[in-house]
Amino acid sequence: MPETFADLGFWLINEELEQMERYLAITNSAIDDNKKRLEEWAKTQTKDLDEDQQNEFFSFYEDEFIEVDRDIPRLLFCSFLVTWYSFMESQLTEVCRKLKLKIPIGIDDNEYHGEGIKRSYTFLQKGANYRIEDNMWQELTRISRVRNYIVHKNGMIDFSYQDAEGKHIKVEIAENAYVHARVDADLYRYLEQNDLVKFWGRLYITPNTVYCGKLISFGRGFLWKIYKDVRLIKD
Repeated sequence: MPETFADLGFWLINEELEQMERYLAITNSAIDDNKKRLEEWAKTQTKDLDEDQQNEFFSFYEDEFIEVDRDIPRLLFCSFLVTWYSFMESQLTEVCRKLKLKIPIGIDDNEYHGEGIKRSYTFLQKGANYRIEDNMWQELTRISRVRNYIVHKNGMIDFSYQDAEGKHIKVEIAENAYVHARVDADLYRYLEQNDLVKFWGRLYITPNTVYCGKLISFGRGFLWKIYKDVRLIKD
């Protein structure tokens, strides 16, 4: 338990992040179990079939295998990312509330000073003379853009097969096969670095368990630094 009331805020944050870690572990276990059940079922169904019959079987049930191996994990990890981001957004707002920041209005007032994380950034900068560290802020804004693609476009990146003017990002989807993604270079680099792009007929943003684990670690470090810097937790 925290030693002081001031420490309670971050203690609760850490409790929620640890709960996310447990949820992620349960999710991974469920995905693995689901795959194993399908594989074992397929094995029993095909054990007495010849090669042609086995090929026909797997072709017939291809959609089921794609769902278990690809679609359901993507859905779960996308949901995790959206939940994590909402948590971070609310925690930044809570920091501003605890500091009772005004510029000259409060964090919950309607006058426009940006939305979501940008609004909190503005209140911290102008109301507390505190600027979030650039590297951490850039990371959070990139995650915000990933989240927006998932929420508003189902994680799909627009692309074309031709790019005569060379305006878009060239993406290799198979040997000597390319599409041209309509996304800015900085975001695409981030997606590629974190293995978040897959081509399945369309170009999808696909969060994975490793990336979701990184989000938890980043969130903990990000909020800990802010709590320490603005003295919402004792040294």
